[in-house]
Amino acid sequence: MIKLFSKSIFCLFLFWGIQQNSIAQTTERSTQIETVNGVKVFVHTVKAGETVYNLCKLYNCSEQELKQLNPGSLVSGITVDQQLLFPYSEQIKPRTFSGTPTTHTVEKGETMYGISKKYNISISELLSKNPSLTDGIKIGQVLTIPVVANPEKPNQTVAKSKNEESKQIKREALFPPQQSTKPDSGKSATVVTSSTGCDSLQSISKHRTANIAIVLPFCIKSNDSVTSSNAALGKEERISSKSLPYIEFYEGIIIALDSLKRLGYSFQIYTYDSQKDSSGIESIIKSLTSKKIDLIIGSNDQDEFEKLAAFAKKQSIPIVSPLSTNLNLASNNPHVYLANTPLKCRLQAEAQYSVSLKQNNYVIIHTGHINEIENIEKIKQFMLPSFGDSAKMNKHVKVVKFSTYSMANIEKAMAPGLNIVIIPSEDQAFINDVVTKLNNYKRRYQIELHGMAIWENYKNLELDDLYDMHLKCATSTYRNYSDPKVKHFIINYRDVYKNEPGKLSFLGYDIMMYFGSLSAKYGRNITECGIKEKYKGIQNSFTFTSMGKGAGYINSYVNILEYTSDYKRTIIPININTKATLIEPSEKKPVVKPRSTEEEESAEDE
Repeated sequence: MIKLFSKSIFCLFLFWGIQQNSIAQTTERSTQIETVNGVKVFVHTVKAGETVYNLCKLYNCSEQELKQLNPGSLVSGITVDQQLLFPYSEQIKPRTFSGTPTTHTVEKGETMYGISKKYNISISELLSKNPSLTDGIKIGQVLTIPVVANPEKPNQTVAKSKNEESKQIKREALFPPQQSTKPDSGKSATVVTSSTGCDSLQSISKHRTANIAIVLPFCIKSNDSVTSSNAALGKEERISSKSLPYIEFYEGIIIALDSLKRLGYSFQIYTYDSQKDSSGIESIIKSLTSKKIDLIIGSNDQDEFEKLAAFAKKQSIPIVSPLSTNLNLASNNPHVYLANTPLKCRLQAEAQYSVSLKQNNYVIIHTGHINEIENIEKIKQFMLPSFGDSAKMNKHVKVVKFSTYSMANIEKAMAPGLNIVIIPSEDQAFINDVVTKLNNYKRRYQIELHGMAIWENYKNLELDDLYDMHLKCATSTYRNYSDPKVKHFIINYRDVYKNEPGKLSFLGYDIMMYFGSLSAKYGRNITECGIKEKYKGIQNSFTFTSMGKGAGYINSYVNILEYTSDYKRTIIPININTKATLIEPSEKKPVVKPRSTEEEESAEDE
C-alpha cells in the first residue's frame, strides 16, 4: 500500500509519464515566453515525433542546459503535450568569450550559483563548459570558466546598515550571505497581473529602494550549543526546532529577493529576531521608529504581532501575518494582511462545492470534539441557502458521531447512489481509523470522501484509500511539481541551501514575491494602489478581501484539491462569496445544530 508521504507525492508528479507516439512533423519555436525566477524562457509543448536532440538544436542549447531547466523531466524521455523550458535568447545578443578560459577549484561551501555570480556568467554558461556539474558540485573539482570578452560593470550592492540592537538576527550564524538586492541593470517586469488603474509612477519613484522589516521568532539563543564540530550534521540536527521553521521561511524570502532583484526592484531588508520576548519586541519597535519602513512581515506569535500591528497602524505601515488565521488580528486595523486563508473560507468552499454536486445524501462524521462541532455548524450554515430551510436540509444532510467500536450509525446514514461523506476533523488517530473503515464499505456503497488538506501530512494514512474514495479537500496551497516555476525554485533552493525546500520555504518565497513587488512599486500605498492585484504563486496564491470599513484584509483564495482514480491530484477552481464568509450569524437567526443521536446527546450531557 502507498503511504501518504510528501515525497511520494513529489515522485508521483515528477515522474508521471505517457508513452509518446512517433509521428514526424515540422517543429517550430514556441511563441509562449515566460519569466521564471527573473529569467526569460521559452515554454515549449512537445509534439508527436519531436526529440530532445532536435529540440536542443532548435533552441540552440545543450542537453545539459535542458536538464538543468527541467529537472527530472527527461528521466523517461519526453512525452507528447509535455511542457519544457528552453533558454530565451532572441532579444539578447549572444555574449562573446575570450579565447582562453580560466579555471576555478571548488572550495567547501561554494555553489554553482555563487560561482556563476563571482565570474559574471549564467549557470547555463557554467554548465555548458562543465557538463559533469549536472551530477552535483564537489569540493576540489576543477571547473572551466569562460571569460566574457565585454563584461558588464558589476552592480553596486546595498550599503550595509549599522549594527541593529542585540535582538537583530545574526545572519552569518545560521544563514548564507544575503544576496545584493540592487536591481540588475536593464531588467524590469511586472510580477503580478494588475487589476487597478493606480499608476505606480505617481506614488513611488522609479528608482526607489523599498525598506522591509522582517520580524520573526528565530530564537537564535536556543542555538548557542551549535558548534563547528557538528556542522556536518543535517539541518534538523544542527538547528534548534524552535528556529528551524522560521529559518526555512526566511530562506524562501532570500531566494525571492534575488528573483525580484533580477526584475529590477531594489530593497533594504531589516531582519530581527523577536525571541518571543515582550521586551525584545519593544526594542525592535523602537528601532523601527527611526527607519522609513514600507512593509513589515510580522511575527507568528499573537502578542508580538498585536504590538507590531499597533505600531504599524500608528505609522500607516502595511503589516503581513504569514501564518495566522485569527480574524481578530485584522478586525480593527486596515493595515493588517492575513496571508493564510482562514479556516472559515475553506469550510465555506467545502460546503459550496458539496451542494453544487446536487446529491441526495450527505453524511457528516465527527467525534464530538468542540472544534469539529463548530466546523459542522459553519458548513451547514453555508449549505442552508441551497436547501431553502433547515427541515429540508436535515433530510439530506445527516450528522453522525463516530464510534470506535461500531460503524452501525454511519452505515445507517448511507443511502443508494452517491454518498458525500464529509469529515471536518484534524484528529489524526480518528482520521486513520474512520478512513480505513469507510474504505471497507465502498463495495456496498458509493462513497466520495471530503476532508481537510492537513490530512496530506498524516504518515499512517493510506494514500490508496484517498484515491479510491476520490478525496476532495478545500485548500489554499498547492504545489504542481511539473510547473517550470516550481522546478526552478527547487533547483535554486538546493543549490544555495544544500537541502530540500519545505512548505514554509515556498510560503516565504510567495509572500516576498507578492508583497515585495507591491512594496517596491507603491511604498506604503499597497492598499490604495496594489491590493487588488492577484498573485498565483508556486505554492500560495493571494486574493485579498477587505473585512470591512476600518478593518484589514484576509486572503480569500481557495480551491478544491481532488484525488482522482488514476492517481493524480488536480485542482477544481471555486469562487466563494466572501461577504457571506465575513458575516457572523445574528443571534436572532436560528442556529442550525447537528442532528444528534442518543449517543451524541449523552456525550453532550457529560
